[in-house]
Amino acid sequence: MANALEEASSSEEALEGAESVALSRAVWELLDVYFVSRGGGFGVATDEIIEWYRRNAASLALGDDSASGRLRSLLGTLRASARPEEELGYWDMIVTMVAVGWTDAAVDLIGMHSAWAEWRLRKTSVQPQVELMEAAVALLQTTPRLGGEDGAPSVPTYTSFRNEWLRQVKTVLAEGGLFNKCWGPTADGIRNVLLVLSGDERTINASVGNWLELMLAQLQHRYPTLKIQGEHESLAQASKRTKGGLVTEALDALLTSLIAGDSQG
Repeated sequence: MANALEEASSSEEALEGAESVALSRAVWELLDVYFVSRGGGFGVATDEIIEWYRRNAASLALGDDSASGRLRSLLGTLRASARPEEELGYWDMIVTMVAVGWTDAAVDLIGMHSAWAEWRLRKTSVQPQVELMEAAVALLQTTPRLGGEDGAPSVPTYTSFRNEWLRQVKTVLAEGGLFNKCWGPTADGIRNVLLVLSGDERTINASVGNWLELMLAQLQHRYPTLKIQGEHESLAQASKRTKGGLVTEALDALLTSLIAGDSQG
């Protein structure tokens, strides 16, 4: 099992006795994103906030409907199954992980699909499933980034790269013949993955469990160049109107204040 999937499914037991420390660390890291680094020279911090949630989702304890909560309850079943893709929640979990930016973990979970092993044994009937999953994995692994060693050096360049990448996503989505050959849960699952990548609002809304995840998904797939100062607050409020408050009112108020730029919240 790859490290990304293990990290995304960090157990509550591992945090026992250290919940407050883990939560404090998560809050301080978010403070750093919003009040210290502030998106660096671009004023855009989408990748940083996505990475923050990936590291800290388990310690936030956002409930059973959150990405980490669902993955914890599902992973044991998937590991024990000879055909994980047939287990309830497999594809929904992958779509959720793609939505919140847990790309490596989503690729790991796609890699558990039994068709890969059957394809290596030269079972040709699974070829449409493998080809469709290969296309999705390739798109996931080439998602454009802004800044850093491997990212675009400017917002306009990033936007240009992303537009070309989105064109590729929509091209695969339009491959009716490939989807028709694959059919069933795998075709539906990959279609939803691609719809999330394309920024489809309905699919994104349905795939996440709370307003924080909805905000992250919107940042990742619809508004990736949104400025961290002054523009995240309205997105957070809109996400909260759609999904309602978090399971813990105090944490809800704290995260809302931080995103709004209130360091005293």
